Amino acid sequence: MRGAAPVITVERPAAAKLALIVLAVGVGSAVAIAPITAVLGIIALLGGLWILSLGEGVQTLFLRAVAGILIGYAFFNRAFAYLGVPPLFVGEAVMGLGGLAFLYSVRRWQLTTVHVLILLFMAWGAAQTIPYIPRYGVDALRDAVAWLYAGYALLVATILRPEHLPSVVRLYRRAIPYFLVFLPIFGLAAVGLAGRLPTIPGTEVPLLSFKGGDAGVQLAGIAAFILIGLYARADPRPRLAEPLPWLPWLAGAAVVSIVNRGGMLAASTAAFVLLFVRQSSRWTMVAFILALLIVVGLIVNPRVQIGSRREFSFQQLADNVASVFVSTDDSLQGTKGFRLEWWSYIVGYTIDGPYFWTGKGYGIALGEADGFNTTEAEDLRSPHNGHIEILARSGVPGLALWILLQLAFAAALLSAAARANADGRSTWLMIIGWILVFWLAGLVNASFDPYLQGPQGGIWFWTIVGVGLVAIRAVREGVPDPWEHAPETAETTGRVE
Repeated sequence: MRGAAPVITVERPAAAKLALIVLAVGVGSAVAIAPITAVLGIIALLGGLWILSLGEGVQTLFLRAVAGILIGYAFFNRAFAYLGVPPLFVGEAVMGLGGLAFLYSVRRWQLTTVHVLILLFMAWGAAQTIPYIPRYGVDALRDAVAWLYAGYALLVATILRPEHLPSVVRLYRRAIPYFLVFLPIFGLAAVGLAGRLPTIPGTEVPLLSFKGGDAGVQLAGIAAFILIGLYARADPRPRLAEPLPWLPWLAGAAVVSIVNRGGMLAASTAAFVLLFVRQSSRWTMVAFILALLIVVGLIVNPRVQIGSRREFSFQQLADNVASVFVSTDDSLQGTKGFRLEWWSYIVGYTIDGPYFWTGKGYGIALGEADGFNTTEAEDLRSPHNGHIEILARSGVPGLALWILLQLAFAAALLSAAARANADGRSTWLMIIGWILVFWLAGLVNASFDPYLQGPQGGIWFWTIVGVGLVAIRAVREGVPDPWEHAPETAETTGRVE
């Protein structure tokens, strides 16, 4: 048509070349202005494109990533938690990956009582966090992980399927020997070199990070795993015979008990496995090894100084045990008294005071706000009790939801255990018993430490809840015993008569 404007067409190869040129110029400019940020952005972009290309395979990637970070947290604690670029660390990155994987798994979503309570707990936490973000910024988001990590339970419960649990058990079993040998050596080194180790850049976290409470939770889970029979069930002919792991386990428990009272009590929750099995041979074996070590220890009477105030000795172990039940005049009792006074103060301004409904919110440094900073340089954000911190920040409704959630989860586990026991599905009974002890150990440790408020504890805790929900679902839906053809002997059966 005459007078029409000419139409310029660009062939696809030419358009691709033009796009590449524009992209190259953009990348070059970004690298010149902020090279580190640009490189990290490019890596993130390429990684995101690769993840999107996986389709439903992102579910498998998420589960593997969760397994990877759980192993990292168990072995290296806070040092591993700081992998990443602030404020996005490895735990948050994997959680974001889980959000994408959830989109492919949403058809398996189930809304049970526990799911509803998790959602309500998270919603109430968000209501006490969002208003404080403009004022406290990153600090509000950092404190919010106390409820935000509950999302791991929902993600794992939806993406993980019952048929995956045998693989979870086998993977956990393979990691046990390495962890038990690693723990006492690493723990003594971290405590003995405290104050002399280099820290992670931009933080005060040492490269060797060890928390006795967190280690105690892991020891409780491992002890329950062995005592309940999963260690033998997962591999009837293991390279490492079943009695042998107890030697490094007891060594690790000794280190934990001397370093941290909460870890000592957390590890002791393994005794609750008696609710699910009555295998006297295993308990007799552990008692014999423990008695032998105590006799040898009393004869040798080791005294090894670890840190500035504590030593590795039977006297220190006895003092830690006694300080839990009776009053003493040493520094242990002073720490205990300081915490009890602070907890009473929080109860006063929430249950009996003006912060009944909302608490003080997420973001504020509770030590400074409550007048319990021990020094001007120290900024205590937590009262060293995860449950009390939820009360302080979320008020009585937040604590009530937290308690209801834990009671509902425990009831669901016990109900599933009873059904599995009645049906003779012994492996499911073992798995549920193991989960219950692991979960209970986390709650015990949270009573002495902000265990739930950090990724190395919170992600482990909520993942265990998610795995428990999968096991409950498997029992409820009648999924057969994963090892139903395994020989039922006195050493492998988990059935309670």
